[in-house]
Amino acid sequence: MQMNELTSNSLSNEDNKLFDLSRLIKMSNNNNEFVIRMVNLFIENTSIMLDQIEAAQQKSDFEKVKVLAHKLKSSVDIICIASTKEMVVFIEQDSLSENKSPVFNETFAKLIEVLRKTILQLQEIKF
Repeated sequence: MQMNELTSNSLSNEDNKLFDLSRLIKMSNNNNEFVIRMVNLFIENTSIMLDQIEAAQQKSDFEKVKVLAHKLKSSVDIICIASTKEMVVFIEQDSLSENKSPVFNETFAKLIEVLRKTILQLQEIKF
């Protein structure tokens, strides 16, 4: 698939995509192999981090939640998942608070849901 096909097919808002690869494509100077490698790394690493952050949250290991949320920030930026940027920052900041925000668990669950859906959408891209 050519880069212009990748862009038009993958970035269309009509497809209800949760991500935008345009920044990654621009960063790569339209190098399709680089984009594919970065998307695959995102899928692999984020899947692992989501499992880890969920386990840490269930064990109330909020130090680990904070560390993993911090790691997720750069991944979310590269794949441009705008809907999650604020959630990741909130979770990172609130995870070590003794008096967690009443919306911490709801925000945490929403973040996990959106990132898992994003991974599924990225896996459907035909490069």
